[in-house]
Order: sequence, then C-alpha cells, then structure tokens
Amino acid sequence: MGVVVESRRDERTLAWLIDQLGEGAVTAACLRLAGQRRAYVSNIAKVLGVVPPQVLAVTPAPEARDHIRRILALLGDKT
Repeated sequence: MGVVVESRRDERTLAWLIDQLGEGAVTAACLRLAGQRRAYVSNIAKVLGVVPPQVLAVTPAPEARDHIRRILALLGDKT
C-alpha cells in the first residue's frame, strides 16, 4: 500500500481508515496524492475527505503503561 506509518497513532488511524472506507479506498487515495506529497496517514485522510476521531490520538492505558515500563527499564540500566 505504501503508507508511511511513523507511530502507534498512525497505526490506529490507518486501521480506522481501512475499517471505515476499505483498503481499496485507502490504496486509491495513495495514488491520488498530488505532487511531492508522501503517503502519510494524515495526507491520506485529507484526500479521502475524512477527519479521524480524536479518540485515536489517545494512547490506550495498557499500551501507555507498557511504554512507561520499557522506559523505566532503560533508565534503570543506566543508573
């Protein structure tokens, strides 16, 4: 598909786009990107004319706790 996914938020948003509009629509939007615009999830949403819900921007609590645990483990190794 060629979509640029740089974060977990991008992953959630791309999954939402595919669930709402279908993989074919997302692929077609990638092909319709004008000029030098890269296939970032936000650009694809603009081409499709949709605004993903704000709830996708919020990291789910279990994922956030896991991320914090990994950061603390890294910091613990350096002290």
